[in-house]
Amino acid sequence: MRYLGVDFGTKKIGLAISDEKGQMAFPLQTILYKSDRFVFARLKEIVEKNQIERIVAGLPVSIQKTQTDISKKVERFAQKLSQSTDLSVDFEREFMTTKIAKISSSKKIDEASAALILQSYLDRKNR
Repeated sequence: MRYLGVDFGTKKIGLAISDEKGQMAFPLQTILYKSDRFVFARLKEIVEKNQIERIVAGLPVSIQKTQTDISKKVERFAQKLSQSTDLSVDFEREFMTTKIAKISSSKKIDEASAALILQSYLDRKNR
């Protein structure tokens, strides 16, 4: 089963993809958020081209592990993404993945962050 990892942002969306066995996550690309129409058309194209079967979106939580303003935006985004791709979207709680990606990655921070989110989900799922 192939997964797509999504790190939602209001300006950029980082994407990662799993291997065919659903065990390893790899950075894929970053999409600039030009408009809803553009983003969802691009994501649908990526899903179809890569034969994605499930989507995993990072759900930001605060230090207190409570929902944030961006969490609510992610949930709305995920609902639209599910409707546009006809796939379910699972959530992986995330905390500071962008900062970790900045430390461990070079220029492709958003997709590296998406890969961290997806790998966390895959590790938990495959235990």
